[in-house]
Amino acid sequence: MLHLLGYDHAEPAEEREMFALQDGILGDFRRADLASRRRIAQRDADTRLLGVVGLDGSQESGPPE
Repeated sequence: MLHLLGYDHAEPAEEREMFALQDGILGDFRRADLASRRRIAQRDADTRLLGVVGLDGSQESGPPE
């Protein structure tokens, strides 16, 4: 992707710049992915807990017949 944006690594200074950018981009992606996985895990745990205590909305509420 960086090559398409005009970055190159033919010279040592260019290589350092390009790989520093690459490392930063990949680090940001990994942190965002981890945060997303944690949110999903928390949502799933919350849903299970709400189901255990009967607050998941799976049963209709209203006066008994």
